[in-house]
Amino acid sequence: MTLNPGNSIVITDGHWMHIRHIQIYHRHYPEIRGEGASLAEAAAHLSNQLVDATVFAQGRGGRDGIVRALAEVRALRKARPIRRRADRDTVPAPDYSTIS
Repeated sequence: MTLNPGNSIVITDGHWMHIRHIQIYHRHYPEIRGEGASLAEAAAHLSNQLVDATVFAQGRGGRDGIVRALAEVRALRKARPIRRRADRDTVPAPDYSTIS
């Protein structure tokens, strides 16, 4: 679990059986959470949840707070590079050009 009092975004990770699970939320809106197998996937899910929450926000103050939280999540997504899986698990396609 990543817990830093200076950060407004909380990231928790763990495993269920053998599957990695990451959960992310903003401290001011703990009821709105993003989940995924990677941090990038969880942050993208949280971004979508926050965008949906702006529709139901009460008043301008509520909406502005959610928009600020969304900006912080988007800044986190930009600050952390997305790592791609290596191609070591893929099998090359067969070469049928040599078959006569």
